[in-house]
Amino acid sequence: MKKIITTVIAIFTLSSLFSLSLEECKQLALQNNRNYKSSLELKSAAESGTKAAFTDFLPKVTATGSYTKMNEKFSMTTPDLALPIADAQGNVIIMTDENGNPILDANGNVIVENWAVLPSQELKIGKEDIYLASVNLTQPIFTGGKLLEKYKISKYSREIAESTSKLSRQELLLKTEEYFWRVISLEAKADLADKYKAAVEQHVNDLKNYLNEGVITPNTLLQGEIKLNEAELMQLKVKNGLQLSKYALNQLLGRDLEAELKLEGNLDELHSIPTNKEIRPEITALENAVKISKSAKRVALGNYLPNIALNASYFWANPNPYNGFEEEFGKDWTVGIMAEMQLFSWNKRGFRLAQLEHQKRAAQYSLEETKELISLEIIQAKQHFNEAKDKLLITAKAVKQTEKNLETNKDKFAEGLAKSSDVLDAQTLWQKAVSENISAKTEYQIEYTKLQKAMGNL
Repeated sequence: MKKIITTVIAIFTLSSLFSLSLEECKQLALQNNRNYKSSLELKSAAESGTKAAFTDFLPKVTATGSYTKMNEKFSMTTPDLALPIADAQGNVIIMTDENGNPILDANGNVIVENWAVLPSQELKIGKEDIYLASVNLTQPIFTGGKLLEKYKISKYSREIAESTSKLSRQELLLKTEEYFWRVISLEAKADLADKYKAAVEQHVNDLKNYLNEGVITPNTLLQGEIKLNEAELMQLKVKNGLQLSKYALNQLLGRDLEAELKLEGNLDELHSIPTNKEIRPEITALENAVKISKSAKRVALGNYLPNIALNASYFWANPNPYNGFEEEFGKDWTVGIMAEMQLFSWNKRGFRLAQLEHQKRAAQYSLEETKELISLEIIQAKQHFNEAKDKLLITAKAVKQTEKNLETNKDKFAEGLAKSSDVLDAQTLWQKAVSENISAKTEYQIEYTKLQKAMGNL
């Protein structure tokens, strides 16, 4: 019993695997299509870029370290020095003449009574091995609004990536529906080709019987056999086209090209013109492009303002500059405010502002043009949908007429009131009418999907 249940489940799974509805095809395409997955990756990349831009508002902490090998220590040679000596009270005794005036030397300097002589010597400072390490913190205080506008630009870029991903999704779904309905259409035409061949074959068999009875000539049978050959060729072409269409749909769905493919679709489903309209992703993307150009201009204006930042650091140095350059680590900390402002740049900032202003206008013109084109696209899509609907009604009427014509000619031929060629022509007219009706149904379904996409609802 368990084995039977397992077999039934396996059969059901296989049948469901090879029988796909339109919605299932869409889901497979969204899961496996590389172009769409690439747009999702770019969307995620833009989201990470926005998060990275936000960190520019936060303090930055860095650590640095260095080691320097000196070839020689710093050295300084002092000249011979003669220094006056003060008494116990700190007074320097100056030599005077009999009038009490200071006695001067040849250079005009006073002569003191007691001197100390310091001979020339060489002083060496520091060590040959120097180690430096520090931890630094920098916090932007004022940047002329540049950081805020750059963060806005990253958000607009993320929204553009989202719109691009949405557009890629819509185009993929439209392509999937087109391929889906093409396969459904060719399956219906393949079935029609089988029926047409069977009908012509049946007529040829009747002609053979009539020929044996001497009712018709061999030429009449030959005409029927030629029609049968044409029907077989048509059947072969349709089946080859169907197989190629299945290959194309399998590739779009991310399946093996030659995988079994069975679809569930109703070409007779009717639709009405949708009333709701969503904002097209192209419009959203261009609106954000305009916002980016405005923020970029504000960033350029911020270059006329100073940048102010708080800087704090804690550092270690060996040799120790705070203890006679002993071979040990000394440490200290600093806190300060740093301001920087560009004063002259050969009008580079002005040229940059002019460039961004032109880019902003260009983006605005593109937005306005795209809005007009989309409005025109919606009007055309509605018109094409209505034309497809009218064509569907006309071809359906033609099918009924050719069916009636075929039956009439069959009855007349059986009564000897019509020729064999009349029946063959009637069969050809019927086959053509049904084929055009299938094409009209397919076009109707595809035009409805195009209308949905034009209105942003796909």
